[in-house]
Amino acid sequence: MTTIAYKDGCMVSDSQMTNGSIKVMGMHKVFRTNGLLVGIAGPAQRINECLNWLMRCEELCQSSGKEVTLDRFHQLESPDLGDEEIEMLVVCQTTACVHIVNQYGHCIELGENAPFAIGTGQNFAMGVLYHGASAREAVEIAIRLDVCSGGDLTELSLYIP
Repeated sequence: MTTIAYKDGCMVSDSQMTNGSIKVMGMHKVFRTNGLLVGIAGPAQRINECLNWLMRCEELCQSSGKEVTLDRFHQLESPDLGDEEIEMLVVCQTTACVHIVNQYGHCIELGENAPFAIGTGQNFAMGVLYHGASAREAVEIAIRLDVCSGGDLTELSLYIP
């Protein structure tokens, strides 16, 4: 699957996709929308569906003149992703509030600037995040230990106006 970590305004992901025993490099897993920093772990064919759903939710908030917050996202039906496991690490750019969203659109708020990681390398990354590692260092360490994480890193910084 992948490793995506967030800490101190920085979200980092690996770029490996695994299909059975085949590794493919160069996947983009972290994105910036108008008001969100998003990391998506799960089947590659579902990443665009998840990102499009988040962007539609964001547009719904903006069109009604409301601040983009994930607690308003329940107004729009989540994408039909079946039983495929999807995790989204979502940070609101205006509040720096960190959320975990699953394939059903269920959202858990972790708090402002909460360090967190998702994907198959989550346990490795979480351990080192809480021992002082940066998001980048956490993903680098997870890549060394998790067979489903690898490749180059993609890093996006949170922009708070």
